[in-house]
Amino acid sequence: MIDTHPFLPEGVKGRLLALSVSLSLVAAIFVAVIFPVFNWYQIRETNLVFKEAEVARISAMLPLIPRMRQLIRSTRDASGEKEIFLAGETDALAGANLQASLDSLAAQANCHLSSSILEPGASVGGLRQITIGVDVTATWPQMINLLSLIDLAHPRLLVSNLNISNPGDAEAVQQDPLLQISMYVVAFRV
Repeated sequence: MIDTHPFLPEGVKGRLLALSVSLSLVAAIFVAVIFPVFNWYQIRETNLVFKEAEVARISAMLPLIPRMRQLIRSTRDASGEKEIFLAGETDALAGANLQASLDSLAAQANCHLSSSILEPGASVGGLRQITIGVDVTATWPQMINLLSLIDLAHPRLLVSNLNISNPGDAEAVQQDPLLQISMYVVAFRV
């Protein structure tokens, strides 16, 4: 005869307790083991679908590569080899070249460079970033012309932190008021 603990229920109550403990154990195993494995499988399946879509997209673009290369060659041949990077072996020389370019562009736009300051060079990838802070006094059309010339300049120049203010009387209406423009002009050297 099996000796049972005196506090455990017997009969139908005991069977129901044993059944509920067994079901709780099965549920705990499902939550602790089976559900995470199933979830991991779904994540892997989703990643596989995304990778298959990426492969299909890249495969569709492969035939375009020779055409793009030809377009780049023809554009380069038509425009001639223009410089992308500033000339200069050091940051100071590249900054002086950038300053000279800005002076030339300002003269073409009929603007006056009030001041300019060369910021310390910074490494960006394998390039050196050369930045000059510039203050310009110009009318609205002159400023637009200067920004257009900077956009088309070679070597390539970028403008950041453009700030435009009108130091004149706000109530006085002028045809072309002089504006105070401050900006950073950025270029890169190898």
